[in-house]
Amino acid sequence: MSEIRSRLRDDRGPNQSDLLQASDGPVRLGLARRLGIECVATATLCQSALLRSIASGIPPYDRLFIELAARTGCPLVTFDKALLKAFPDIAIRPRELA
Repeated sequence: MSEIRSRLRDDRGPNQSDLLQASDGPVRLGLARRLGIECVATATLCQSALLRSIASGIPPYDRLFIELAARTGCPLVTFDKALLKAFPDIAIRPRELA
């Protein structure tokens, strides 16, 4: 969501005065919807990632990506050898994406 929020800002910078006008918001949200971005509840995502991080020894930050890939049924494309080894059913190398 933070990525969408940053894209909703005008390209001139992060100042509050640079926020889009309210009338431009629906147009930009409409464009964002066309990207096919799905929303996932972050509270449960973070909780699962933290709990599974403790069990797997993989840092929570990395577990977030694994958790998200598992929930959406998409592979996680990565060069991270630890993730590739720990999650061979989810993590794949870029060259395997064909």
